[in-house]
Order: sequence, then structure tokens, then C-alpha cells
Amino acid sequence: MLHANADRDQILATLAPLCQGIDRDILQDFVTRMDPDYFSAFSPNTLAAHIKQAATLTPDHPCNVSIDAAAGGHFRITIVAYDYFSEFATICGLLSAFELNIEEGQIYTFVEESAPAVARTSWTDGPRTRPKGRPGLSRKKIVDVFRVEPIRGASFELKDRQRLIAELIAMIALLDANQFDEARQAVNRQLVEYLGQRRGSFSGLLHTVQITFDNSQSPTDTVMDIQSDDTPAFLYAFANALAMRNIYIAKAQFAIEGGKLHDRFYVRNRHGQKLTDPADQQHLRLTAVLIKQFTHALTWAPDPARLWKPSTSSSTSRCRIRRARNRNRRSRFSATRKPSPSWLGCSAPVIFCGRTSSAASTAISCRCCSTIAMPAHQTAGGAS
Repeated sequence: MLHANADRDQILATLAPLCQGIDRDILQDFVTRMDPDYFSAFSPNTLAAHIKQAATLTPDHPCNVSIDAAAGGHFRITIVAYDYFSEFATICGLLSAFELNIEEGQIYTFVEESAPAVARTSWTDGPRTRPKGRPGLSRKKIVDVFRVEPIRGASFELKDRQRLIAELIAMIALLDANQFDEARQAVNRQLVEYLGQRRGSFSGLLHTVQITFDNSQSPTDTVMDIQSDDTPAFLYAFANALAMRNIYIAKAQFAIEGGKLHDRFYVRNRHGQKLTDPADQQHLRLTAVLIKQFTHALTWAPDPARLWKPSTSSSTSRCRIRRARNRNRRSRFSATRKPSPSWLGCSAPVIFCGRTSSAASTAISCRCCSTIAMPAHQTAGGAS
């Protein structure tokens, strides 16, 4: 591993012999612009492998994916690509749809002095113009590394790995074409099919979700830590919620520690600034708790693949919040309407209204996603 305090010249000197055949401008651009913490997270040989993947990127080939077998039946998935809005969410959704548990992950993005690129903060802009000079060189890039394990009973043979690579390339191609809604809906369809097959019995309520914010660890980002039980598709749903709120994920790490999932997100607002407003932090806190509770219920919900039919309303329409009695006496969750796959990208109860239920017998209902009834202790004292 390179020393955390190594300067860019030292990093270049170390990596240059390992990157024979790579153009100097590609190596220089990568080392100069990548997040400094990235270089101390991987060995020099691994860094060189990532740079070789980055060297294959062009406007017509916006991502490169590698999958390597690791010890204990695990796999390491490395994605090097241009930076896009909702890219992290799309990747996490596909990994879940392929029946892979994300056990660890390290997400890094090129650092810029100015605010984050529009590609990850807005989907309303028109097609990007290609820069002059070497095609794609000036564009921001990401390196996402995941350690995954197939869920019990699932296979991840060579044909499955090839199919995952093809799907990742296809979804990132949609993002490159600014077809963000199409990419999200495509991932949603695959994910709900998988969840419909992964039926389970009620496993009890979640333990308290611990959420903290820290603005002292990073000079540019707010560090958001989430510690809780692992739940299916949480990273996908939460990353989508952040994207729809124009919250930019600059960096992320996640791992299972002592049987608990620890997610750490380095985030900033649409203006490239830290989240210093307590109200903004509280909205994100409630968003995380609601999504965590809902994803916990997915595997024992009655046939979610049938119930989640496409909604005719826009996922960006203003939600309608109403209280509803919990009619399902078998559990403390209810669905008063048939939800659509748009729940996976919708945190409208928090994002647009910031309201939540105040008692275990009431619930939030959103026109564009679903209804969730939460125990009062999870919303009041559960997020600290």
C-alpha cells in the first residue's frame, strides 16, 4: 500500500513501471484527479490494474468491468467508468438483482476543485458535448470495488458473470445517453423479479438504526455513518433517494462489522457544499430509517413481484401524504395501495414533506411508491 501522505509525484513514480504501455497523459490524469484516499486503499499492483481499465474508456465504451474469484466463495467486482448521475444506485441494484450480497465496498470518484459535475446532480440537462483532444480524457471517472457473495442457493457461474458484465455495460450506456429513468426502471424490473422469488418468513423487527453526521472528518464532505442490520437492496434504494434529492455521493465505504452492516457515505449538496443544516440532516436520517425498515420487510411481503405493477404516475410528481390504519394485523407494516417499482427510487415522504408517523398504528402513504407503518421508537429515538 502507498503511504497515506504520499504526494502525487511519489505515486506517479511508483505506478509508472507497473503501467507499461499506458499513455502518460492517462496515468497523469488519473493520479492527479483521483481522491487522495484511494491510493492508500489498494496495493500498487491493484492501482495499476484500475488504471489499465481506465485506459480502455472512450465515449463509445464508457465502462470497464472485471470480476475475479476470491477466497471463501466470494468475488471481487471492479467497475471503472465515467461518472454519471445515479450510477452508484444502478450498480448496487444490479448486484442485488443477480442475487449477490454486497459484503464490502469502496467507492471513489475523481476530485475536482469546483462543484460536482452535473452528470451526478441533475438529469434534466441535455446531452453532454465531447471535449476536444483525447476523447473522454477530461471526464470524471469512478472506481467502484465490491466484495460480494452469492446468496445461499444462488449460482454465480461464468455465464452469470458474463451476463452481469453485459447488464452493467448496457445500464451505463443508458446513463451515458441521459436515459436515467429507463435505466432505473430496467433495474427495478429485474430486482422485483428477484425479490418475488426470495420469499421468507417474518424475522422480527429491526434493531435500532444508528445514524450520525460528522462535518469534521473531511474538508469537503459530510460523513454520514449508518449502522444497522443488513437488508436486501438497501444500498440501491438509499442511493436512489439521495440522487433524487440531488445529494452527491463523492465516496463510500461499507462492510459488515460484528454482524452489523456499517455504511459510510461522503456526501455534499447540489452546490458542492457540506450538509450543515440540521433540517437537511434530519431529512436524510428519516429517509434512511424508512428505507431500512421497508427493505427489511421485502422478503416476507406477500408476493412483491405481483403486487408491484408499474404506476401511471410520474416518480417525480408531488406525493400525497395521508395517515392510514394498519389493516395487516399479522405485522407492524402495511400497504394500503399496490406499490410500484418506483418505491426503489422514491423517498418522497421524507424528501418532499419531511413527515413520518407518530404511532405504531399509523403509516405514511405516498402516491408514487407505497405505505410504510413504523414503530414510533424507530422514528423518534432510533436514529441518533
